[in-house]
Amino acid sequence: MSRAQLRVKSWGKVLACAVLGVSLAVPVACDTVRDEISEALVGPPFEPGAVTFVSDAEGWLRGAQGYCGTKCDRLFHTVDGGRNWEPVTAPAFDYEWFGIADARNWFALRWPDTYGAQELELWWSHDGGSHWSRVRLPGDVELPAFGVRAVIADGTVRVVAFDGRTGEARMVSSPVGADDFTATPRFPVVEGRGRDSSITVDFTVVQAGSTSWFAGVVSTPARGASKWVGARVVDGRWSSFPLPCVSVNRPELAAISATELAISCDPTGEVDSRQGEHHLYVSTDAGDTFTDLGALAPRGKYATLIGAGTTGDLVVAVPTGEPGAPTALRTSHDGGRTWAQTLNPPAPKGMSVSGAPAQGEFFTPATGYARLSYVGEAPDGMDILYLTRDGGDTWDRVALD
Repeated sequence: MSRAQLRVKSWGKVLACAVLGVSLAVPVACDTVRDEISEALVGPPFEPGAVTFVSDAEGWLRGAQGYCGTKCDRLFHTVDGGRNWEPVTAPAFDYEWFGIADARNWFALRWPDTYGAQELELWWSHDGGSHWSRVRLPGDVELPAFGVRAVIADGTVRVVAFDGRTGEARMVSSPVGADDFTATPRFPVVEGRGRDSSITVDFTVVQAGSTSWFAGVVSTPARGASKWVGARVVDGRWSSFPLPCVSVNRPELAAISATELAISCDPTGEVDSRQGEHHLYVSTDAGDTFTDLGALAPRGKYATLIGAGTTGDLVVAVPTGEPGAPTALRTSHDGGRTWAQTLNPPAPKGMSVSGAPAQGEFFTPATGYARLSYVGEAPDGMDILYLTRDGGDTWDRVALD
């Protein structure tokens, strides 16, 4: 539908609401008219998404504007902890991932121009996105289209490629400004699943200092999903570490330092994550052992780790059981012994939560974000972004429009 057609349709609804306002059903339908008019006149609203802070003051916010993929993304910059945002130029190409190391060094995983290409390309900019060039990766490193994650932390960019057909992972890394990428050997993370074109992979990577932690799973329609398993890279060398979870449910990881890691997951082994009881675990020996801090929510409720500023300063998202405000953030400053509810916002009208209620990350012990997810009638959904500048004690909603 064109913008002009949408204008006509929306104003037609306004007339219907005015003429038929006595109908009990019409006011419900008319609740959306204002939003439709706004979109007809000024375009779709800005939806904040990814956040990156490189200090307590300076950060970037990327979000979607429209329905044409990453080419419609908008990028904003702050130098006062997110109180004020100024627009800056976003990458003008389609990408799978976009990351910022600092004001000058930016990276992206993008699709090549070749039609039907099955691999991603790593690109960099060293002038804040004004100019981009492709990274020449070492040796025979390949970045498959659906098995790549990248992460930037502590002055290093790292890209992990996970091959679900062999169960092997490989990492390339470089100091953010050195253009000196080196590759690790391949490491067998999970049992190979055979050369099945329907293989899917799911994994997450976090890093702090010289240590990266990897958690991954592969699945096929015939054999189902393997359990989540863990691996780590310390100074370029792979090894395994025991995840405190035995189920097929996705764990949430937060890297605190080169030896400190927090994980939330369901340890019960039940397939449906909503049937389990999600616990929070902390390791101070790089993942060799974990301390169980206990259940985050009653059995059957999906709770998750949002971020960890330190091993003592933790934030989790938990279900409340309240239809009007279904997700709350809770903060601990004593390593999980006590918790205080620090945010419990109302859900958007007509929406609720489904699956994981939130995601987030801390960039410093004080600064982090939480993105709360809501769903309505398909295909409607909404993510709402909140920032904290005091370690999770207070939260401010990010709303630019």
